[in-house]
Amino acid sequence: MAEERRIVQRRKIYTSCQIECGDRLASGKVIDASKSGIAVLLPEAGDLIKGETRIHIPPTRQPADESLETIVLRIRLVDLQKKSKGHRLGLKVEKVESGESDWMKLCLEFQ
Repeated sequence: MAEERRIVQRRKIYTSCQIECGDRLASGKVIDASKSGIAVLLPEAGDLIKGETRIHIPPTRQPADESLETIVLRIRLVDLQKKSKGHRLGLKVEKVESGESDWMKLCLEFQ
């Protein structure tokens, strides 16, 4: 149903990430993404997403001729669903703080 409402469809991506909120960190998995939104599965601590929050996505690979950097996105929680094994977070990307070209490549790579 959410897929039908989206203007830009998200691409399936399965990669690890770190959610940073204040002095707290939580490890999770990115499950889909577009330039403006991202979904993450967290095994616990889904309720830590309050206030200023960032997601850190490490480089997934490094071609010989390119140096990829960690992608850092400032995000805002728009949806939180409790699942049997954790939480599914729907997040709005408010700003790409670092790794913008790598973020665009990651989103476009799966089209």
